[in-house]
Amino acid sequence: MKSINNFNKIFESNISKDGKSCKIENVKIKQSSCPNLIKLLKENSSISNLTIKSCRLKVLPSEISTLGGNLKKLHIEDNKIQEIPNLEPLEQLDELILSNNDISKFQVSISKLPSLRVLDLSYNQLGTIPVRLFSLSSLRVLILDHNQFSHFPSHLCELQQLNTLGFSDNALKSIPSQIGQMTGLKKLILSGNQLESVPTEISLLKSLTYLDLSSNCLTSLPSEYGKLCGLEYLLLQHNRLRQIPDEIAVGCTSLVSLRVNNNTLTVLPSTIGQLSHMSELYLQENRLTTLPAEIGSCVLLKKLHLEYNKIISLPDEEMSKLNCLNVLTLHDNQLEELPTFLT
Repeated sequence: MKSINNFNKIFESNISKDGKSCKIENVKIKQSSCPNLIKLLKENSSISNLTIKSCRLKVLPSEISTLGGNLKKLHIEDNKIQEIPNLEPLEQLDELILSNNDISKFQVSISKLPSLRVLDLSYNQLGTIPVRLFSLSSLRVLILDHNQFSHFPSHLCELQQLNTLGFSDNALKSIPSQIGQMTGLKKLILSGNQLESVPTEISLLKSLTYLDLSSNCLTSLPSEYGKLCGLEYLLLQHNRLRQIPDEIAVGCTSLVSLRVNNNTLTVLPSTIGQLSHMSELYLQENRLTTLPAEIGSCVLLKKLHLEYNKIISLPDEEMSKLNCLNVLTLHDNQLEELPTFLT
C-alpha cells in the first residue's frame, strides 16, 4: 500500500471519464492530507459518486459535509473509521456505505438525510440505533450485519417502506412481533444469531421473497409461514429443526430454493410435491432414511443434495420423472445399491 503524496496524480488516475465518479482504493491516506483531498473534491464539483476504500483512514474529516452539491453516493469502506461527522448538509445523498470500519456510535445526522435510500453499516461495532432513524421515509435498504446487537430495536419496525433488512451475525436472541408491520420487506436476513424461535408475525410480510433464518438455534418453524405465497428463497440450514411444517409446502408455492441442510430432520413432508417451481433442494446432513414419493412432482428440480443422511432407499419410479435433475449427491448414506433410476 502506498501513501498519497501527489493528489493531482491520484485524481487523474481515479476519476471516471465523465468526471462523476472518484474511487480511491488501497492507498494510505494520512490524516493531515485530508484537507487537500476535500479541496480537490470540491474543485471537481461534478463528482456524484465517491469511494474511499482500504485506505487506513481513521477519521472521516468533518469537511466532507461541504461536498453537498451533487454527491449522491458515498462509500467509505474497509477503513478504520470510529466516528462519523455531521453529514446533514449532504441533502442529495441516496447511498451511504460505511461497512468494515470501527464505528461504535450511530451518527444522528444520518437520520436527517432526506434522500437516503441505502444505508450499509455492516461489519462495525454498533449495538444500538437511535429512534430517530424511523424518520427516514426514503430508506429502502438497511444493512446491519456483523455488529454487536443483542436486541432487535423494535422502533426499526416503523420503517414500513424498507424492502431489504440485513441483521445477520449479531447476537439477537429474539425478534419482536412488531416486525409484522414492515410490510414493504422483500428480503429479510437474520442468519447467524442466537434465535431459538421466530415470531409468527413474519407471516404478515406478504411481499417477502427472500427469508434467511440460517445458523440459529431454531427447533421449529411457525406453520403460519405457509402464508408467504410469494416467498422464493427460504434458508433454514444449520439449525435444530426436526420437521418442516406441511403448511410451508402447501402455501409457499413460489419457492425456488429451499435449504434445510444441517438440521435434525428424520422425514420430509409428503406435501413437498406441491413445490412445483422448486429447482434447488438442500437436505444434506440430516437424519433422513428416504424421501416421499411425492418428490417426483417437483419436475423443475435441478439440484438435490442428500449426502450425510441415513438413506436406505429412494422412490425409484417417482424420481425417474425428475428430468431436469443435473446435480444429485448421495454419498455417505446407507444405500446398498445404486437406485435404478440412475442406471
